[in-house]
Amino acid sequence: RFEEIVGRGLFSEQERLPHISAHIFPGVTSDALLYLLKRRGVEHASFGGNHFQHLMHILQACGIEEPDVHSGLSFTFSRETNEEEVEKVAERTLEIVEHLQELSYELR
Repeated sequence: RFEEIVGRGLFSEQERLPHISAHIFPGVTSDALLYLLKRRGVEHASFGGNHFQHLMHILQACGIEEPDVHSGLSFTFSRETNEEEVEKVAERTLEIVEHLQELSYELR
């Protein structure tokens, strides 16, 4: 359901874990997006795993170029995550992305 709202994620065509969805949000830095998501109570987003598994490094290794590698976030859900939570995360993500894109456009 998350990808229906936010849009198709990265690696959708590859074999992957079904509860993880990685996305690039052009014009938005992942650290700003993650900060605002956490402030709005969204705990499902991250940069990736530990020091060696940051999503940015994975995106670079997959051939994704600057500045998009700095715009990626991964979303992880569990069996306990209900559809209402998924929709709330997706809607908040889109709201914050739009806000950040507007701000960065104004700064150009």
